[in-house]
Amino acid sequence: MSSEDQPAGYGAAMTTLDGTVRIRSLMWFATGVALTLVVTLIVTQAWQVGAEGDEDGTTFTPVEPCRLADTRPDEQPDGPKKTPVGPGFENRYVQPVAGTNGNCMLPPDIEGIALNVTVVNPTAQSNLRLYPTGGEIPVVSNLNWLAGQSATANKVDVKVGSDQAIWVQNFKGQVDVVLDVVGYYGKDGLVRDFQFVETEIPVSLGNAGESQGGSINCPSGKRVISGSAVLQNHPTNLDWTRNGPSETLGSWTAGVTGAAESNTILIRAICASGVTVASG
Repeated sequence: MSSEDQPAGYGAAMTTLDGTVRIRSLMWFATGVALTLVVTLIVTQAWQVGAEGDEDGTTFTPVEPCRLADTRPDEQPDGPKKTPVGPGFENRYVQPVAGTNGNCMLPPDIEGIALNVTVVNPTAQSNLRLYPTGGEIPVVSNLNWLAGQSATANKVDVKVGSDQAIWVQNFKGQVDVVLDVVGYYGKDGLVRDFQFVETEIPVSLGNAGESQGGSINCPSGKRVISGSAVLQNHPTNLDWTRNGPSETLGSWTAGVTGAAESNTILIRAICASGVTVASG
C-alpha cells in the first residue's frame, strides 16, 4: 500500500453535490471500548457521498442474494427479531436495511429494497405487509396464507424509511418471517457500481498495550463509502483503537490493543465509483 493510501488517523468527511468528498479535521479521536466475554466488537463509521449522474432517476442494482433476517430463534442470522411476528400494529417490528444487517451489506441512502419474503409456521389465516418506517400501512398485502400452510414466498419491492428501515407487520396469529435481499434501488445521482470487500486479519496480543490491526483496500477506481470491523472471537481485556478511512478514501483500517489470546479481525468495506476527493 502506497504512503498516500495509508490511514491518516481519524477524520470527518464532508460531501458536495458534485460527488466530491472533502476530508476535514483528520484527527479521529480514539475511543477505548472495553469488551467483556459476552460482547463481540462491532465498530462502524459511515457517511453519505455524492456522485456523477442524473439525481432525479432511480436505478435498480441486483446483488448476490443474502439473508437479511430470519425470526426463527434457532436459525441464522441474528437480528432485532428472533421470535414469531405477532398480530396487529402493536406487534410490528422495525427491520434495518442499509449497512450491515444479518448476512447483508447494503450501501447507505438507498431508496428501496427488493426482497424474497417467506412466511413459515403460520398459526392463523393472515397476511403480511411490509412498508417504510414513518409511512402509512398499505392497503394491499404482500403475502396471504392459511393456518398451518407450508412455507410460502413472494417477491416484494418496498420503499425504505428515512432511517433506512422498514416495518414488518402481521395481521392475525403468529408467523415466522424470512427476508432475503436480491437487490436495492438508489438515486442515479448517488455513487454507483458498488462492490463489497472484506478481509480477515489475524491478531495475537501478548502484552497489555500492544496494538495490531490492518487495512482493506478498494479496487482500482473505487473508494470507501462505509465500513466496519468485527472481532471474531469474544475477547478479554481488549480495546478497539482505530477504525476509519484513509485520507484518500482508498482503504478502511481497524485495529485492537490489549492483552488477549489469538483472534481475528474481520474488516469489511463498501467501495464505489463516482467518488472524488478534494483537500481542505
